Amino acid sequence: MSTKTQIIDLLRSTNREGIENVINLLENSDFFSVRCHSHHRYTGGMADHALETLEIARKGSHDIPQDSLIICCLLHDLCDIHGYRQYKGHGQRSVDIAVKECGLKLNEDEWNAIRYHMRRGEKRPDNTALGNKVYMADKISAMTGWLRRGQIPKDFVNL
Repeated sequence: MSTKTQIIDLLRSTNREGIENVINLLENSDFFSVRCHSHHRYTGGMADHALETLEIARKGSHDIPQDSLIICCLLHDLCDIHGYRQYKGHGQRSVDIAVKECGLKLNEDEWNAIRYHMRRGEKRPDNTALGNKVYMADKISAMTGWLRRGQIPKDFVNL
């Protein structure tokens, strides 16, 4: 099964209000073909990173609602699709695209997990299991992308 099919099937499985609008946006953008910003820098890298982030986050996450993990992990870098630069901030832009452009219904924990996915726990206002899991899974997936390219970023030394 292709990465695109897996992502669409997973998003549909959430049965979330607005999810079909998100899927339509993904299919009509470069989400499935664009490179990820600083890692997974190959055609389709963004989609691979999103799916890999979910696979990592699901390990040992039985206490976190699966629909929340799916939405947050697959959409945390939604802002990196081309054409959406009117919103400020990486995580905030992802939330704004999902909520304002697509009408996706997010609960507060999901909103914060996406919004603050680039900040360590102590720097986030929502130090929750979901937020921490998305943060760590994103970083681990990024690390695998850098390792494939033979690089280890300095900020990973202290994780």
